[in-house]
Amino acid sequence: MNDKIETNPSFQEFDNVLVILDNGSWNNYNFGNLFLETGSPSVLDRTQKIFYVCCTRAIENLAVFFHNPDMQVITKAKEWFGDANVISIE
Repeated sequence: MNDKIETNPSFQEFDNVLVILDNGSWNNYNFGNLFLETGSPSVLDRTQKIFYVCCTRAIENLAVFFHNPDMQVITKAKEWFGDANVISIE
């Protein structure tokens, strides 16, 4: 029996992943709308896909940083990740 696991080279995982969300000048993504489930369907779809890819690369630890989110985004993040996993960094 071969114990080697074949992996897809285009799919890489890492022990620790830090995802930084920013609405900057990227008009193809909107992370505020991702959490609020609003905005145009095409932008929301692209944003969901890239967020999924980022989050599924973590093997052990995932940290998501969103600079200056509004309370609605924080509320949704707590729903998704759990109250204890959403912290404020000041």
